[in-house]
Amino acid sequence: MIVSERVSTILKLALPASVGMFSTMVMEFIDLLMVGKLGARSLAAIGIAGLSHVFVLSFVVNISPIIQGVVASQLGEGRRGALGSVLNGGLVAGLLIASPLVIICYWISPWYLALVSSDSFVAQEATPYFRVVIFASLAVGMNCCFEGFWRANGNTRVYMLIVIFANLLNIFLNYIFIFGNFGFPEFGVLGAGFGTFISLNAALLCWVVLALRTKFASGFLFAKPSVVMLKKLVTRTLTLSVGDAFFFLGMLVFFSIVAQIGSAELAVVTVLARINLLLLIVPEAIGLASATLVANALGEGLSVQASQWGWDAGKMAFLAVLLLGLPLLLFPSSVLSVFFTDPKTINMAITPLQLTAIFSSLISLIYVFGYILFSLGDGGRIMAISFILQWLIFLPVAWFLGPQLSYGFLVVWSAYLIYGVVTAFCIVMVWVRGEWKKLEV
Repeated sequence: MIVSERVSTILKLALPASVGMFSTMVMEFIDLLMVGKLGARSLAAIGIAGLSHVFVLSFVVNISPIIQGVVASQLGEGRRGALGSVLNGGLVAGLLIASPLVIICYWISPWYLALVSSDSFVAQEATPYFRVVIFASLAVGMNCCFEGFWRANGNTRVYMLIVIFANLLNIFLNYIFIFGNFGFPEFGVLGAGFGTFISLNAALLCWVVLALRTKFASGFLFAKPSVVMLKKLVTRTLTLSVGDAFFFLGMLVFFSIVAQIGSAELAVVTVLARINLLLLIVPEAIGLASATLVANALGEGLSVQASQWGWDAGKMAFLAVLLLGLPLLLFPSSVLSVFFTDPKTINMAITPLQLTAIFSSLISLIYVFGYILFSLGDGGRIMAISFILQWLIFLPVAWFLGPQLSYGFLVVWSAYLIYGVVTAFCIVMVWVRGEWKKLEV
């Protein structure tokens, strides 16, 4: 297959996925705007509960790349008849992981939210909202199984359409339940929880109907997954989830380190982190797409072609982020003025933003090769690399350079970007060594 055909194949899979992820980010921003009309304390309530929910979801959503890798490999081997049992196994594994978390979080939520918030009003507003959305975690886990299953078939367009439908439904339901429109009671913050719960379960219903109507998921709800398959799915998902949890906590520690430098610096790092996340949507989508292609090739016994798919995806992600970062590099003040009005804060953020535009193209390789390796079942080494570099090297260095030596935000943020580049280099080296070619997906 010539280069242009390989690029076209990756783009065909990656673009719908990136549209779906971008729509989710936009809808989350709109959710915050809608709740923000209720007041700052209501916004704080949904913020603290939402952040806690994201942490819980980090243990659930990682079933998606695991399912994707297994299904894509079996498709490459020509074992289409067993796909329904894999999907069923993923749904069971997702429920096994999510159910205990839901029960625990539901009961401890009043105590936990009162602990993390010094404002009793915020805690009281956050608790019922959190209790509603935490039950939505069950739907999230099953949705992620279906997403990984359909991505493995190369059909990211279905994922895009269902995600957009769920997000639009969520906005409409928020409008009804938050403000009490169309004759419904005004639930306030709790209404946002109702909107999230219903929209996620509506998406799940779409996935179930689709699975029942297509031969691709033959055996859905009936084919019994093997104990070996269940063990594989649960073990790989938990490995990835524990790593994500440590990374999430590490970012919270990093933000607390920046907060010790100053409140303006904390505001800047919050914006820069959001911009960086936006830049990395495209490489994440490319990673999602290329994982299917690599696993398919390995299933067919074509390890050289599998390696080429990975390198092509890495090059595409690098160039895409480089181009997306050009406006940040050339017009940093214009971009920052959207978020800040204080000239001093804008000036402080200009150089860090330009460095972000430069280094993000290299950091994007984490999302390509990391996702592929996770989907192939090589998540253990990736998690070890991430943990060592973040917790044993970067965070101590950031604390020493910032609060201890008072070098300022620019130096600390530069250390963060360098940590990202080093992580990307180490993950690429794992790919270069090629031990993933010998794994049983």
